[in-house]
Amino acid sequence: MNDKIELSVLWQAILHAKYIILSIVIGLTLVSWIYVLQLHPNPVLYKAQATISIGRILNGHKADETLNYMNLFDVSRDLKILINSTMDLRADVPTRSQSIIQLSYVDENVNIAKQKVKEGIEFILTRHQVIEDLYTKELYKVQKSEVVGDIKIIDVTKKSKKLLLVVTVFLMSLFLSMFSVIYFTFLRSERTKSF
Repeated sequence: MNDKIELSVLWQAILHAKYIILSIVIGLTLVSWIYVLQLHPNPVLYKAQATISIGRILNGHKADETLNYMNLFDVSRDLKILINSTMDLRADVPTRSQSIIQLSYVDENVNIAKQKVKEGIEFILTRHQVIEDLYTKELYKVQKSEVVGDIKIIDVTKKSKKLLLVVTVFLMSLFLSMFSVIYFTFLRSERTKSF
């Protein structure tokens, strides 16, 4: 009994059923393409981001040239909690930092995102100006809170995976239809051998 399958026989079976394979591949690819077109597009999202250096107060009067600093007007972690709970912004304190806070806001409109971050900056700087004025009157040295650099705008749109879906359906339908043709050819040859 000969159990070997010749590749030439399989190749002939695929060539013989090429129109069936092609119609299955085109049909399933078109169905997947129509499905993908029905999906909602991903909106374009912009992230506005700013970094603020929180000011410090010198631990001693101006006349006393001590270089020990009271760390912060607001401890950055407390300020982060305050901003996250009262404003629409996201505030983050970088790891191993006590005097830096990053504000960010994501929106489809770049101007709204930028405006929200500006409001957060204004909130922090106004809050700290009161403390700066108080300590300056008491003759303490003050390093003011300030924005580091400009407000950055980053495109954070999630990339669509629609094309990946269509390509995957195309390849899967190609392999499955070829496998089906080979499988049915094998079954047909086995049935003819048994009779």
